[in-house]
Amino acid sequence: MRSWILWMCVGLCVACGTPPVPSGPDSGNPADAGTNSDAGDLPDAGEQPDAGTSCSAPTAHGPRYPGTVRNVALEAAWAEDTRVLAADGSLARVELNGEGTRVLRLSGFSIALPAGTTITGATVRVTGRTPTAATGLTAMVRFGRTTFAQTSPERTGVAFTTSSEVHALFGPGVRWSGSLTRNLAMVSNFAMDLGFQGPAATVLEVDHVTLELLYREGTVDKTTGPLSPTVVTQASLARQWLSTDSALTVDGDPALVDAMVDHELTARLESSGYGFELPDDAAVVGIRVDVTRGSLNSEGVRDLDLRLLKNGAPTGLSRALVEEDAVWASGYETVSYGGEGDLWGQAWTIADLEAPGFGNGLRAQYPTPSGNDWAQVDAIGITVFTCP
Repeated sequence: MRSWILWMCVGLCVACGTPPVPSGPDSGNPADAGTNSDAGDLPDAGEQPDAGTSCSAPTAHGPRYPGTVRNVALEAAWAEDTRVLAADGSLARVELNGEGTRVLRLSGFSIALPAGTTITGATVRVTGRTPTAATGLTAMVRFGRTTFAQTSPERTGVAFTTSSEVHALFGPGVRWSGSLTRNLAMVSNFAMDLGFQGPAATVLEVDHVTLELLYREGTVDKTTGPLSPTVVTQASLARQWLSTDSALTVDGDPALVDAMVDHELTARLESSGYGFELPDDAAVVGIRVDVTRGSLNSEGVRDLDLRLLKNGAPTGLSRALVEEDAVWASGYETVSYGGEGDLWGQAWTIADLEAPGFGNGLRAQYPTPSGNDWAQVDAIGITVFTCP
């Protein structure tokens, strides 16, 4: 009886010209085919996915290793730096680039301190201005010799305005962790480094710099100056990598920055010339950087910045790790940054990745005031993921 009723219903549907609607989980209304909001738009046969899309089985190209590894200095250089030697209205000039300035290494102060005296502080006076309003400026001062820095840096805010004014930095009680001593100040090649950090595109103009040492002779507090320098050169705050060619392959022989201390930063270690040969019609869907890196004793070398290079210039987002993941372990380990599905905030063409200027730039830091450690990079490999 039930079979007879079912065939009657089917017959009525056919007679009306409307096919029966099947039941079950695979069913769907043929009239709505392709309009299901959950289905999405499907590409035409043979159409390549857009950059940044994924496919079921991306092709991994690599890792490949660089043909060139080099140091890149980052700080902005001063123009007419000798103008800071005299208070005559002539101005040394620098435009900040977001990485800070090179330091002005000032020497020839003709310091005379009686035997048995103790330095109790130092005041650095900077006569300067900025052509446009600027906020967030920081001055950095450290002491040493004309060949190398010897004390930890001290930093303080400075408020340059559009008018040339004298800005007194530091003062009594600031002794650079006790490292600014009479013995250091009295050496023939004693030098003071002065640098600035602040927002990119900020222009600083400096007319004159002086140094006043505060000291105690017996129970009497005295001062030396202020004293003007007679010689100025420029130096980098960032530590340069040694043996950069050692980072071309994984062989246990690293590029390194030795004995990093007290908030030191490295220069950017740039690797390029990876020699990728990719399918012309492929879409780039991910880039992974594998850094074989380590430290000497895990005292605290950390990631600072890690970006891809496009046409030889850093671009996109930094994939530097943070917190405990950023610490470089003792010995060597290979740490991956980015990966399948990660384009580092940039669009990439095949030509971009095959160009000699494609690569990676990394920086490390030692962000603590005590101890020391060595930053070591054995190799920097890159893998590119494409569809199909």
